[in-house]
Amino acid sequence: MTERWLITGAKRGIGLALVKSHLARGGRVVAAIRNASAMDELDALRDAHSDRCELVFLDLAETASVVKATETLDGSIDVLISNAGVFGARNSSFMGLDYADALHAFDVNALGFVRLVEVFLALLRSSKRPRIGAITSLMGASSKLGVGMLSYRASKAALNKLVQAVGEELYADGVAVAALRPGSVQTRMNDFKGQITTSESAAGIIGVMDALQPSRPVKLIDYTGEELQW
Repeated sequence: MTERWLITGAKRGIGLALVKSHLARGGRVVAAIRNASAMDELDALRDAHSDRCELVFLDLAETASVVKATETLDGSIDVLISNAGVFGARNSSFMGLDYADALHAFDVNALGFVRLVEVFLALLRSSKRPRIGAITSLMGASSKLGVGMLSYRASKAALNKLVQAVGEELYADGVAVAALRPGSVQTRMNDFKGQITTSESAAGIIGVMDALQPSRPVKLIDYTGEELQW
C-alpha cells in the first residue's frame, strides 16, 4: 500500500494510531500537527520510517498556517483525514455557555475542515483516487438527543453539514467524501473511558477509507463500516 495519506492531529490518540497503522502496511504518511510538544512517539515513527513519514505543522484555525504547510509538500495526496479537533467546555447546560469557547470549537472543528480541504484540494486532485474523511461524533448527529457539551455538539453538527456540502460539490470531480464516526475510543478526550482502543478504531477507519467511493448523498459511516443516520 503506497498511497500517501495526510492525517491531522497525528501526535496522539486516533491520529497517531492512523499514522502507525498506515505505515505498518507500507503506506506513506504526511503527519500534520499543531506544535512540536510531546511528540516522542511520532518522532520514533519518523525515525523508523524516514523514507515514508513526513511532518508538517498547521493550525486548523489559521488559514495562513494551513497554506504554509502545503508549501513544504510535493506530489499528490491520496487520502486526507481531518482528525484534529477540540472538545471545548464541558458544560452540563446551555445556561452560562462560554460563547468564546463555542466559537473557537466551531472554528477548529467545522471551519478547520473546510480550510484543510480548500488548501489541499490541488494535491488531492493529482491523485488517481482522491478521498476525504472527516472524524466526527454522534454527539453532533441530529438523530441523537442530548444536553450539555454544547461547544462540541454544535461544532460537530456544523462539521456534518459542511461535509455533506463539500462532498456534494466534489462528487462531480470524482472526489469521495465521508464523515467518519471513530467509535467510543479510549482517548484523553474521554479520560480513556471508551469501549475500543485507538488501534481498533484506526483499523476500522482505514478499512472504510480503502473502500470509499464518491457517493450522493454523502454518507456518515461508522468505523465498523455501518452507514449511520445524520
